[in-house]
Amino acid sequence: RSSAASDVYKRQDIRFPMRYLIDNRLYPCTWHKFSVVEGGKPIDFRVDSEYEVISISDRIDRIVPPGMRVLAFDIEVYNPQGVPKPSRDPVIIISLTTSDGKTEILQSQGKDDRQLLKNFIDYIQAYDPDIIVGYNSNRFDWPYLLQRSRHLGIKLDVSRRRGVEPTQSVYGHISIPGRLNIDLYDFVEEIAEIKVKSLDEVAEFFGVIKRAERASIPWYEVYRYWDDEGLRPLLLRYAMENSISTYGIAEKILPFAIQLSSITGLPLDQVGATSVGFRLEWFLIRTAYERNELIPNRVAHEYEPYRGAIVLEPRKGVHENIAVLDFSSMYPSIMVKYNIGPDTLVKNADLCKEMECFEAPETKYRFVKSPPAFFRTALEVLVKTRKIVREQMKNYDVDSLEFKILDARQRALKVLANACYGYMAWTGARWFCRECAEAVVDYGRESIKKAIELAGKLGLEIIYGCLLYTSDAADERSS
Repeated sequence: RSSAASDVYKRQDIRFPMRYLIDNRLYPCTWHKFSVVEGGKPIDFRVDSEYEVISISDRIDRIVPPGMRVLAFDIEVYNPQGVPKPSRDPVIIISLTTSDGKTEILQSQGKDDRQLLKNFIDYIQAYDPDIIVGYNSNRFDWPYLLQRSRHLGIKLDVSRRRGVEPTQSVYGHISIPGRLNIDLYDFVEEIAEIKVKSLDEVAEFFGVIKRAERASIPWYEVYRYWDDEGLRPLLLRYAMENSISTYGIAEKILPFAIQLSSITGLPLDQVGATSVGFRLEWFLIRTAYERNELIPNRVAHEYEPYRGAIVLEPRKGVHENIAVLDFSSMYPSIMVKYNIGPDTLVKNADLCKEMECFEAPETKYRFVKSPPAFFRTALEVLVKTRKIVREQMKNYDVDSLEFKILDARQRALKVLANACYGYMAWTGARWFCRECAEAVVDYGRESIKKAIELAGKLGLEIIYGCLLYTSDAADERSS
C-alpha cells in the first residue's frame, strides 16, 4: 500500500480511456450525474448536441437502464466455391430486426451488392441504434462487410462519428464509435449447458424459435437457394429468422452483459469479447485503486504445474438412496478463511515467529492472518454485494424487469467470485501467485478428505467424490 499508488498507476500499462473511467469512478452501464456546459451540435458526430463535463457527481442507484435502440443483424454471402472470400463473393442478404419490433430484409441486385451495402449504411444511420448485436459477428459478419466494402470502394460509414469505419480493437472485438457492438456468441461460448452453439440451437435453448419450426439451410448451399428463384423465398425466410433469433437471444443475454459491465468497469462492447480472467482483473484494478493499493504491471510468467484436484474412483453399479453433499463456493471461501493472497504469502518462515500465520496442510505455504489479503477484501465485496442484491430481489415479482436485472447482477457477481482462484494460477495475471493457487487446492483436498472421514463415521458409503477446477479463471465446482 502506498500513497503513490495513483501516480504509479497512471504511468504504467493501463489505457487512457480506462484510466479516465477509473480516475473518475465511472462505471459503464450505470447512472451518473454530471455538471455540463452545452457546446452546440458538432459537425463530425451524428449527435444532437455536445457537452463539456465540468464535474462528476456520485453514482445514482437506479436499477432499470434507459431505453436504448437495439439492432440485430445477420448477413448471407454468395458462396458457390465453398468458404466465401470478400474479394470475390458478394453479400446477397442482410436481415435486420429492431427493438421496436420491425424486421427488414435487404437484398443485392443479383450478384451486385453495391447498393445493398449502401442501403445497409443508410439503414443504420437512419435508425441510429445504441446497441448492435450479431452472432459470431466479430469473427465473420463485420470483418466480411469491411473487406467487401473496401474491395468495392465503399466506406462502411455506420458509426456516430462521420467517416470513421468500424475497426478491430482490444480483445479482438469490432469497435463502432458511438455505438456498442456486441457479439452474442462470446457469451454463449461460456454456457456449458449449450453443447452445440449454432444459432438455431441457441435460439431454441432460449425459447426464441424452435428448430423444427424454422427454415434450415446448410451454409454451403446458400448460393444454390439464391440462384434458384423457386428456392429463394425459403432463403429469405431463413435470413429473416436468423436476425429474429439473434435479437431474441440478445433479450436474454443483454441484462447479464450489462450487469457484468457495470461490475467490472469494462465497456459493454468489450466485456463479452474478453476472458473471465480479464473481467476479474479490471474489477481488481478498481478495488486496488479504491484501497490505494499498487497495481502490478503485467509480467509474463512461465507456467509451472502443481498438484491439482482430487477425484475418487466411482463405485460401479446402480445405486439407490443417494445423498449429495455440495460445497458452495469452496475456493472463494477458502481464500477468505485462510487469508490467501500474494500480499499475505510468507516467504520467510521466521516472520511467523512474530505474527500468526495459517499453514497449508501439504504444501506448507504460510499466510499471515492479518492484515486482510487484497483478494480477501475483493471477495468480501463481491459476496456482500451479491447478498444485498439477492435481498433486493425479494422486493420484486419474479416476472418484473427489476427482478430479472437484479438476478443477472447476482449471477455476474457469482461468476467473478468463482474466478478468483483460477485467476491467481493464470500466467497472464497481474496478481499471479502460483503458491496461492496451489495452497487453495491444498485446503480443498483437505476439506474433501475431512468430508469423507465424517461420512464414514456416520456409516455412509462413499460412491463418488471429486474436487474440480478449471485453469481459465472461469469457474470451479466441488462435490
